[in-house]
Amino acid sequence: MINRFIFIGILILLSFGSYSQSGMVASVGVSMAFSDNPAVNKPNEVMSGWHASLSGRFGNRNLFLRPGLELHKVKLQSKEMLDPFSNLPAAYFLKIPMQIGYKLINTEAFKLRLMGGGQFSYTAFIEENELGLDHNSINDASFGALVGAGVDFGPLVVDFNFEKGITALYHDTDFKTDYIFVSIGFFF
Repeated sequence: MINRFIFIGILILLSFGSYSQSGMVASVGVSMAFSDNPAVNKPNEVMSGWHASLSGRFGNRNLFLRPGLELHKVKLQSKEMLDPFSNLPAAYFLKIPMQIGYKLINTEAFKLRLMGGGQFSYTAFIEENELGLDHNSINDASFGALVGAGVDFGPLVVDFNFEKGITALYHDTDFKTDYIFVSIGFFF
């Protein structure tokens, strides 16, 4: 019975996509985190990392829904320079964004988009580190408000998103973390 509902749901989504400007975006990019926790983030420094994502864009004409699934690897401690591929200990986050967007410019060759919504983050793995950060000191789940903008040059997609931490990332504290994500990918 449940398989029948899943099958019907997939057919509805496919039919919705056939009458709209819907599709998927596969992208990679740079993740930057900023925390008010002085143990991990010094003033004017950034916790850098990278991400890979798969997101949908479902809608017609100008209005669209953007759900997604993202894997982020972010360093546990800040540095003065952006260095997403250093060997410093990091945490892996599975992030699930859900945004509503609007295409301000919507031509075949170029699109300018604005998006807003929220993001759920799950702390999947924390590398061994000298700071003593682990699943006892970092919350497994956190939430953030997500706003962004993007451009499409044909199938090439460039997105900029800002996540404002709503819930604390660190256990038994009020320390929140904000993120900036810059992504490049392809719409298909």
